[in-house]
Amino acid sequence: MELTKTATIAHAFYQAHGDKAELEAAQREKHFREAGNDEEAENWRSIRGSIRRMLSLIHISEPTRLD
Repeated sequence: MELTKTATIAHAFYQAHGDKAELEAAQREKHFREAGNDEEAENWRSIRGSIRRMLSLIHISEPTRLD
């Protein structure tokens, strides 16, 4: 899957599932892997990685509270 398509899906998936998006993507990856659909499982692995990177950037950019 193209990188831009992966990022677009990851963003939409995060919008729909919030902080549970990475878990949901991992479950879909597992489902497709167990079903023998390795191509779709790889797509979800890539989407999961994109979600993880997106979440790390969100958490880095959040201001820290010192009070």
